[in-house]
Amino acid sequence: MILKKTILYSFISIFVIISLGILYIFTKKIVFKYYTISQNQIERYKKNRDSLILNSKQLNLNNFINIDTNAIVFIGNSLTAGFEFDKYFPNSKLVNKGEYGNVTYGIILKIDQTIKIQPNKIFIEIGINDILSSFPMDTIKNNYKQIIGLITKRLPETKIYCHSILPVNFNDKKTNIIYNKNIVEINIFIKSLSNNKTLFYIDLNTEFSLNGNLNPIYDSGDHLHLNSIGYKKWSSIISPYIYE
Repeated sequence: MILKKTILYSFISIFVIISLGILYIFTKKIVFKYYTISQNQIERYKKNRDSLILNSKQLNLNNFINIDTNAIVFIGNSLTAGFEFDKYFPNSKLVNKGEYGNVTYGIILKIDQTIKIQPNKIFIEIGINDILSSFPMDTIKNNYKQIIGLITKRLPETKIYCHSILPVNFNDKKTNIIYNKNIVEINIFIKSLSNNKTLFYIDLNTEFSLNGNLNPIYDSGDHLHLNSIGYKKWSSIISPYIYE
């Protein structure tokens, strides 16, 4: 009799464990589906957060332990990381905090590093990796709005310059149309945040676009990043904002 009860209890225990396991998996899927910040987005950021340009002369936080408040900080992804500021803006106190693979949530996670510098100007270029990774449009917008909110709350006197997202020009026309359509939507949202007092919108997209795609003369070859001609044009567009 005791043996039968032991076996019965064992079966019941196994059944409960399996049931809890199934419930856990099912619940996890539901939470994952409706989680505001995509887990993929977070993991992608974590994988790339320490990936900076190592073979350029870019300036980063480590070079500016005693930097004064006249600094200008650029935050963004690989497009910003590849910008040779010392070439186009010599003798300017520019801090390049662009990171390869960076996304909007990545900016949020590291915004304290930028705020600690207490710059008088911050230039933001972010969003293309979110779009290419098919992150929800509302998530991208909410993240971007949160970036602005975090900066303005702690640095109310700092001027913020938001770059529009550049167009792309991939070989797959259907995919290209979808990407550029989403880019336009996010750019409209970014522009809506500007007040032309402390928050400004810089329209790079129009300047680099040809028939809605990235103009080939500025294409580095991967249909996404800029070549030297593109960076020279970019520098000429933002020069008035840097020296004003």
